[in-house]
This record gives sequence, structure tokens and C-alpha cells, in this order.
Amino acid sequence: MDPRSNKLYRFSLWLIRLRWLGVLCIVLVTFVSSRILEITVCEFSLYIVSAAFLLLNILYRLCLMRIKRHKDRDPTLPLRLFTNIQISLDFFVLTLLLHFSGGIENPFIVYFIFHMVMASIVLTPLESYLQASFAWSLVILLATLEYLSIIQHHPLDGFFTPGLFESRIYLFGTGLVFISTSFLVVYITNSIMMRSRRHEEAYLKANMELEKKDEIKNEYVLRITHDIKGHLAAIQSSLNVLQSKPAGSIRQDCKEFLEIATLRTATLIKFVKDLLYITQLKLSNEFRTSHFSIRDSIQKIVTDLGSQAKEKSIHIHVEIDDPVDQIFGFQLSIEELITNLLSNAIQYSDQNSVVDLLVKARNKQLLIEIKDHGQGIPDNEQELVFEEFYRGSITRTTSEGTGLGLAISKKIVQTHGGKIWVESGEGKGSKFCFTLPFDDPSQHDKSPVDPIVNDPI
Repeated sequence: MDPRSNKLYRFSLWLIRLRWLGVLCIVLVTFVSSRILEITVCEFSLYIVSAAFLLLNILYRLCLMRIKRHKDRDPTLPLRLFTNIQISLDFFVLTLLLHFSGGIENPFIVYFIFHMVMASIVLTPLESYLQASFAWSLVILLATLEYLSIIQHHPLDGFFTPGLFESRIYLFGTGLVFISTSFLVVYITNSIMMRSRRHEEAYLKANMELEKKDEIKNEYVLRITHDIKGHLAAIQSSLNVLQSKPAGSIRQDCKEFLEIATLRTATLIKFVKDLLYITQLKLSNEFRTSHFSIRDSIQKIVTDLGSQAKEKSIHIHVEIDDPVDQIFGFQLSIEELITNLLSNAIQYSDQNSVVDLLVKARNKQLLIEIKDHGQGIPDNEQELVFEEFYRGSITRTTSEGTGLGLAISKKIVQTHGGKIWVESGEGKGSKFCFTLPFDDPSQHDKSPVDPIVNDPI
């Protein structure tokens, strides 16, 4: 559905839900007024109208479901017609209720105004004025028919002094107030809604322009980083040639500078690769998705990172739930995601410690937790670690880094329809968690995520 149709649909659904409460209130007020307060009302007639209103609301619900089922055609016109019919019939039912509970003398006539406000929020100005005209026409017709004794007047004896419906001055004054208030309410509501719509349109337009500019910026970064990567690769090749020279052919002081240049170049190439990768993720959400074994991927990643863990005498403890195997997604990106997080856990863990990698099944989602035993992340920095180029106060002083690894991880998870967050405390280590759907999310209706986390980012 387009935004306009969706708004009409949600409004109609809201009205239907509101009527269930309205019918209950009518029955309760009728019962209390008649049986407890001993106010004279046409109890049986009001119950009949309430029952008819209830059946009418059931019919509304069925009609709305039928309109929604026809996805092959534009629902805007049927929804507009359906909404107008609902509001018009509501005014008619309100008039019947008014007739059997004191007529124009009943102070509950103000409920017509409330309904006009609701109608003006979603309908066009012309439709709003037409509905308001229809409402006060019904009220004037009711007052006239009762005044001329064409239909019986049902006074609210015990609530106020009866006979006001026979007073021309009262009828004229009440009618004038009702009509002027109706049009004033419709005018004010429409003015507010028109301004709101203009602001919404301006916001959407500005947002589209920002997205377009952001895309241009990303394309520019993509081209620049690609060129830089080529130049750095050439520099690194030259440095590798120099480093491969026989011992003694390069002076010791020059060799030290050569090692520094090689290390810095490797770090810069890693940064450029990360920047290139995250820019490509931003520019394209199209991945070569398929079903693959996450169990096999994790075993491969753990094997690849074995040498890094061995250097620090770190044991990688892997625990995978038995049902976990096949998932749907872009295999290379998901393996990059797990590699990033697991490599970070090894890098920031203390010597001779353990890194836990736990894989669990949670309803229709996969939950992966990677826990290290390092210095942890301060509370005030945990919301920032997934931002591009952000590096924590601890990592800035303990290691080299690009500040893009976790940003890339977050983008991969979001692209696959999952969530990623961190649980940590200073001096207590960190646990990075993320969820991924087992199946293709586009093939299923989106459902709320299983509440398995405290504070997902």
C-alpha cells in the first residue's frame, strides 16, 4: 500500500476497534442511567441500536479484510469510499441514539463534534465539510421532526427539566452553536492537518535529498579508495622486494625504517580495504544469498584464526546447538562478520585466557555470542563502538586499528535483518552478540524478535 492508502486502512481499523468499546459504553451507560440513576430512557430501543451497531461493525471488519486481500489493484479509492461510508453511518447511528435518549436536549450531542475531528484528520477538506454538513443536517432533521411531533420525543426525565425541544429559541440557539462549532472544528482540524502534511512532505523531500547526497558521497569514496588501494599495493610490492634482499645488502638503520614503512603500509591497506568494503555495503544491498552450513563456516574460521590465538596462548571454545546448521544469507559477508568479531576477541583478550564462541537457536533466529576476557569497554562507550572510525579509549592506546571493523559488522547484520549489540564492563571482558534469521526474511511476514537481549543496539 502507498502511504495514503495505508493511512486510510489504519484509520478504518482504528475506528472498528474503537466501536467495540463504544458499544460497550452505550450498553453500560444505558443500564446505569435506567436501573441505578432512574433516568427515563428508551432502554430497549437503545439496546437494539447497540446490537445493530455491533453487527454493522462486524460487517465493516469483513469489508476491510476483503479490500486488503485484493493486492492486485489500487486500494485507495475503495478505502476512501469505505471510510466515508463508515463515518456517515456512524453519524446516522449517533442520531438514532440521540433520538432515544432525549433528542437535542441530550448533552451527549457533543460526540458529533468528536467524530468530526476524527474524520477531518484523515479525510480531504471537501469530504470533511460534507460529512459535517451531513451530521448537522441529521441533527436539525431530528430536532424539526420532534418539534413538529412527527416523531415522538423521548425526554430524559430525572436528568433535567423536559420541554426544551419545544422552545424555538433553544432550538435556534443550539442549532446555531452546533453548526458554527462543527464548521469551526473542521476548519481548524483541516488547517492543522494540512500544515502537518506539508511539513511531512518537506521532511520526506529533504530526507530523499540527503540520501541522494549520501549515495554520491559513497560513490566518490568508493572510487577514491579503489585508486588509493592500487597505489598502496604498488608501494607494498616495492617494499616486499627490498625486504627480500639478502642480509647485509641493506644497512641496519635503513632496514629498521623499511620495516616501519612495511608495517604502516600494511595497516593503511587494511584501512582502505575496510573503507572500500563498508562503502560497497552501503551502495548495494544485493548479495549472492543462499543456504549454507554455518557450522562448517565457523569451523573454518576457527582454524584460520588458530595461529593468531596460539601466539597469545588463547583457547577458542566453540559450542554449537545441535539443531544449528543451515542458514540463509551471503556466506562471505557472514564469515567476514564472525571473523572480525572473533579476531577482535583474540586481540583484546589477556594472555593464556579463553575466548568463547556460542551458537544458539532462538525460534526462527540464530544467536551467536563471542566473549573475550580482556579489559572490557566502559559503559559510556558501548553505544559508540559500532560507529564508523570510532575507537575506544582502551584500544587507542593498546593496538593499531581502523575503527571500521565493528561498523562493517553492524552493516552486515542489519542487511541480513538481524541485530547486534555488546554486553561489557570495564575490567570484565566483552561479549558481542548478534542474531541472524535462519531463512530468507522476504519469504515470511516480519514478526517481533524474540526478547533474548537486554539492550540491543
